[in-house]
Amino acid sequence: MSPREEIDCLVRNITTGMLTSGEFFARMVELLDKLSSEEKHEMISTLAHHPDEIVRRETQEIQSFVQHGEFSKDFDYVRRNSPLRPGTRLELFGGYDYYASGGHPRWLNGRECYRATFLGFARRGKDRVSVALIEFDDLIDVLEHKGRYGILIGSYGTHSFAWGQPEDTVLVHVVAALPDDPEAFCASHPRETAVESHASYRVEGTPGQTAGENS
Repeated sequence: MSPREEIDCLVRNITTGMLTSGEFFARMVELLDKLSSEEKHEMISTLAHHPDEIVRRETQEIQSFVQHGEFSKDFDYVRRNSPLRPGTRLELFGGYDYYASGGHPRWLNGRECYRATFLGFARRGKDRVSVALIEFDDLIDVLEHKGRYGILIGSYGTHSFAWGQPEDTVLVHVVAALPDDPEAFCASHPRETAVESHASYRVEGTPGQTAGENS
C-alpha cells in the first residue's frame, strides 16, 4: 500500500471513530514524511478542505506541526525569530524524574536550577533542528558529566518552532569545551549520553510556570 493509500485509509478510520486523535496525528506525520515536499503540502491542503469536520480539525494540528518543523530546520529563520540572542541569560531546571524525585532531579545536584549565558546557535546537519550553545555560570560536575559549557537540543510542536519560545523542554549535554564541529558531536552522542533529556530552559526573568510544569 502506498503512503497515499494509507492516508486515505487513515482518513476513513478517523471519520468512523476507529482511531483516536493521537493515533491519527502520529501516523499521518509519519506518512507525510514519506512524500515529497510538494506532495506533502498538496495532501495537507486537500485534507484541510475535506467535507468531514473531524478531518479538517485534525489537519489544522498536522499543518501547524509540519510548518513549525520546516521553520525549525531553517537555520536562518531560527536565528532571526528566536527570542534567544547571544548574551541572553537562561535558567535550566526541571528534569525527567522531577516528580519521582520529589522536585529534586539528580542532574541539578541539589540546586533549584543552573544559570547560563546563551552563546549562539549551531547547525546540526541537513534537515535537523539547530542546537543552542551555552556557557554555565559555574562548573558542572554531576553524574559523570563535567564542564562549563552546554549543548542544548530543542524540538518543535504544534504551537511553536524550535527555540521559538522563551521557555521550552530541551536535552542537555555538558562539555568541557565547545566542539569545533557540533554536527559531528551530536552524531556521535545519542540522547542516552546526555546529562538530562527532559530539562527546561527559561529566559531569565520570564514569568509563569514552576520548575516542574514543563517536565
